[in-house]
Amino acid sequence: MNVEWKKICCPIDFSEPSRAAMRTAVGLCERFGAKLTLLHAYQLPGYTLPEGSIVASPKMMQDLADKNKVASVQELLELAKDMGVKLWPCQMTMDLMGLKPGDMIDGLDKPAGAGAAISLMKQAKISLFI
Repeated sequence: MNVEWKKICCPIDFSEPSRAAMRTAVGLCERFGAKLTLLHAYQLPGYTLPEGSIVASPKMMQDLADKNKVASVQELLELAKDMGVKLWPCQMTMDLMGLKPGDMIDGLDKPAGAGAAISLMKQAKISLFI
């Protein structure tokens, strides 16, 4: 039986096993000419108290990342760029948060709304959805 893969979805959580899975998925895409979608999947630690819920602070998240030897966002962005991944910031998120293109990190394509992002990802060989 001959398998023809056209699309591969690879969940990532910034861990070393996740990076290994991403490298494997990229190799399979190159081998079969398939399109790759990287899907960031991570549950933020949170605490429920009688007064409401609390989500982990940036310091708590950094400590958790350090403890689990998770690559930095910068390392992962460089790895993604080296693999040819295009990154489009979400226009709606930028609008809701009052962010302008100049507020974003370097190396991103122009912002895209949901409809434009879906259209771009359908045409792309590798897509990253966070």
